[in-house]
Amino acid sequence: MRSVLCRCVVARRAIWAAGGTVAVTHAACGTAGRPPGQNSARILREEAVAPKLLDTGVTGDKSMTPRLPYATALRFGRVPRAVVLAGESGHTLLELVSVVAVVLILLANAVPSFSQLLAGYALKGAARQVFADFQRTRMAAITQNNRYIINFTDTHTYTVHDDTNNNGTVDTGETVTTYDLQKDWPGVTLGATVGTLTFYPDATASAAATLTVTNSRGTTSTVTVNAAGYVYGS
Repeated sequence: MRSVLCRCVVARRAIWAAGGTVAVTHAACGTAGRPPGQNSARILREEAVAPKLLDTGVTGDKSMTPRLPYATALRFGRVPRAVVLAGESGHTLLELVSVVAVVLILLANAVPSFSQLLAGYALKGAARQVFADFQRTRMAAITQNNRYIINFTDTHTYTVHDDTNNNGTVDTGETVTTYDLQKDWPGVTLGATVGTLTFYPDATASAAATLTVTNSRGTTSTVTVNAAGYVYGS
């Protein structure tokens, strides 16, 4: 025999599922044909069992589960309600100022390290460029069978002259290429022990030379050319 909940118990379950409490008299359900005592006992039993079913998510006899929108709450537990955390507040001005101060201190310590890193990177890059340019110029003199003349024009620029007729001057049709180290490596300077360096077709050089590359922090790296024309990097 299917047992049917009276409407007052159904109303109680709906209110429990929503997290509220209310007093509903049995007279409001309009159930007929049952003695008042029986109905009162039934209400007491339902009031004792229904909260447990809501808390545990167990619905017991499925025939007693009302087919209403709140049936999901009765089956799976109490419906969550919005939670308001009492006593919670935002950050104070003092806390914000403290955080900003810590960030500024960290940035102040990081800037010199980053600057030093960039300077070291520029020094290595410029030194590799000088080494590669001079080595390539020496090989060009060998393969083209004519002189290549390097002139140091200032503290960061040098030119390479392809002297095709080997007369030592720039003639019409001869190529002169300019290299500026600070174009790719800001703050880098170049010093040389000679003003002009010539590579000959036999792979030798006109003189031994030491080229000193210096970055913005004063750190140096050297490239050396000996009289035999060999190019070395430090």
